[in-house]
Amino acid sequence: MGGHDRRGVFRRRRRPLLERERGGVEPGSPRGSRHRPRAPEQPGLPGVLGIQYLRTSYTDLGVFPPGRFDAVISFMALMDGPRFDLAMRESFRVLRPGGLLVFSITHPCFITKGGRWLRNEDGVKVKWMISEYFNPAGWVERWRFTDAPPEAPEFAVPRFDRTLSEYVNGLIDAGFVLRQIEEPRPSEEYCRAHPSQRGWRDHAALFLYFRAEKPT
Repeated sequence: MGGHDRRGVFRRRRRPLLERERGGVEPGSPRGSRHRPRAPEQPGLPGVLGIQYLRTSYTDLGVFPPGRFDAVISFMALMDGPRFDLAMRESFRVLRPGGLLVFSITHPCFITKGGRWLRNEDGVKVKWMISEYFNPAGWVERWRFTDAPPEAPEFAVPRFDRTLSEYVNGLIDAGFVLRQIEEPRPSEEYCRAHPSQRGWRDHAALFLYFRAEKPT
């Protein structure tokens, strides 16, 4: 239920799945690199699973020509950087007409700078408090996985909070048609196995998924 994988994957449907042309953009510090094999960053060299990885900003995808890809996928990255508007314009540019944009972020309505759990006298999470939803100032979130030992080092992640309307309007202003949003939550079975996660089933959504399309 945690981790921010800052990898955006761009895929072109032209051959069978493992033979399609794919490229990856990894902005910022390669914090996830200790968890997976490093892929070459130079254009023209194969990377992990045949994906070419390039170090660049997702607000400037000039290494890719217009209409290059059938789909743009971003997993837990766009809330950790500025200029969402430019990221959407560049995603729109590199997609062919009819191409899909799919991305996940922490839920902007609930994961805010002032958000925190309120607990009862037994330490059980009973409410999630939301604060500073409209505060646009960047900040650094420090956290560790729920099951990590107290001595485990914290992750330090820069955050650039936006309102829900800023995300939706950013998509529309770039030219996308919003097709679907989802607010996933852990299953009842998962919560029985991991009681610390029940709050994210009963009280608030931790993640928000978007699916949009470039018009034909």
